[in-house]
Amino acid sequence: ALYYYSPTVLSLLTTYLAAGNNPDQPGRFVQWLYTRKPVKTFQIKGKWLDIGSKETLENADQILRSYKA
Repeated sequence: ALYYYSPTVLSLLTTYLAAGNNPDQPGRFVQWLYTRKPVKTFQIKGKWLDIGSKETLENADQILRSYKA
């Protein structure tokens, strides 16, 4: 996923973490946030590669290299 937060929303991140909420999963912050502020989404069209580990980075690298051939 790709997240964009305004400076106002970023200031709430401290509140979220101070309450003992999960710092490791960004989606949990969105789940917490939508009860406090309006949240909007935007769908990106086309190929999407979610890179969250070394293995998924290597997989993305293989996919992108295949486009050069």
